[in-house]
This record gives sequence, C-alpha cells and structure tokens, in this order.
Amino acid sequence: MTDDLDNMLDELRSADLAEDDVESPEPVLDSDPVAQWLRSVAAMLVVVLLMATLSLMLYLRSIDAPRTVQERDIEQYRAAIAIDPDMQLNHVRLAYAYAQAGRFDDAMASIENAYIISDNSLAMIAEADVLRFSGRLKDAVDAYDRARPEVERVYESALLDLRKQNIATTPPNTQLEQLLFGRGSALRDLGRIDQALQDFEEALSILPTDATLLVAAGETYAAVSNETSAAASFRTALKFVPDMPEALIGLRDLGLAEEE
Repeated sequence: MTDDLDNMLDELRSADLAEDDVESPEPVLDSDPVAQWLRSVAAMLVVVLLMATLSLMLYLRSIDAPRTVQERDIEQYRAAIAIDPDMQLNHVRLAYAYAQAGRFDDAMASIENAYIISDNSLAMIAEADVLRFSGRLKDAVDAYDRARPEVERVYESALLDLRKQNIATTPPNTQLEQLLFGRGSALRDLGRIDQALQDFEEALSILPTDATLLVAAGETYAAVSNETSAAASFRTALKFVPDMPEALIGLRDLGLAEEE
C-alpha cells in the first residue's frame, strides 16, 4: 500500500513538472455579466468626459469670437487699424460699426481718433451721424451745420482740380447729399417736418436715384398727410429698387397699389 502511494505521488509530481513546461494559455476575460456591465459603464463615462471637455473648450473659444454681423465688422476694422493706424477711413468705419451695435461711447472714441488724423468733412459727418444714431438729435443738427461749410469747400476744391486737368465732368456732391439726408432725418425726428422736407428735396436734387432718400421723403410727406407727394416718392423709389420693402409698406399704409 505504502509503495503504491509513493508511486502515485511520484506520478503526480511528474505530471506537475510536465505542466510547468507547457506555455500558459492567454487569460480569459471574466465572463461575469456584472463585470462586463461595469466595463461598459466605465467606457461610456470616458466618452462622456471627453465630449464634455471638448464642448467646454469650444465654449471658451467662442466667448471671444464675434457673434453678430456688427461684432464681426468691429473686429474687422479693429484689425485693419492695428495694421495701419493712420488710415482715417477705418476709424470712421469702426465708429459706424460701434454705433450699429449700440456702443455709442466707443463710436465717439473712434471719431476722436479720426479727428486726430485729420479734421476733415469725413470725420465731421461721421460725428453728426453717430450723434443722431444715439438720439442726441439737437447736437446732431448742430454738428451737421458745422460740417456743411467744410463739405462745400472740399467739393469746390475737387471741381477746381478737375478743371485744371481739363475734365468737364461735374460729379454729384455725395457728401452733401449724405449730410442733408442725416440732417433731414434728425429734423424729422424732432418734429421739424418742413425743414426736414427741405433737406430731403435738396438732397434729391443732388442724387435723385437714391431710393433710401426717396423713401425717407415719402414717409415724411405721409406724416403730414401729403399723400400725393408721399406716393410719388415711394413709386419713384421702386423704379430704382424694385420690390423695396420700405416703399411697398409706405404705399400699403396709404392704401395704394404699387402702380395706378
């Protein structure tokens, strides 16, 4: 019996040694469903964390990114000024962009920078326009009045230069037209209708194809119940800009068709 046990032990030892010489197979993943579920949850958490991190990065980058047309314009003109700070036109454009965004203090600061470069009609009209946009109507009218002599002087100087070059063409004084449109708009909002109409009509004598100006005149005529002149202004605007919404609305408010 003892010998048999010894022999069996020897055989078992030999079998153990033989198994040690064989390469162990690759470990098998735990087939426990609970463990598998935990691994799936962990993988999902990693994905969610990565997505949340990416979203946060995009949000932080978007804080400084322009989000409206006005803000994009502001960034564009600021970048142009950074490249060439002595280009007055970019300061003026930046002032208008700030005004459109309702940032009137910034707009006036840009006007001041434009004045530093040159105390000319371009900056003077821009100042008056910004004052009007901000609701400072009386100050705007005064600013337009201060600008007009300079506007007329610049135009006469330009005509003189053309004549010196034997150029007979007489271009329209578009700066004066812009000034009169702005001044007329301010006067209308102040309730000084007759003066506003005088400015609009003078502006139309300079540039009779300006549909925006024609609509402004039409709206002002309509405000004093001059329906004939109002309708004529709206219809003329539509000849230059077909389907212009403001002109169509003006005719509709008068109870009139586009053409009669």
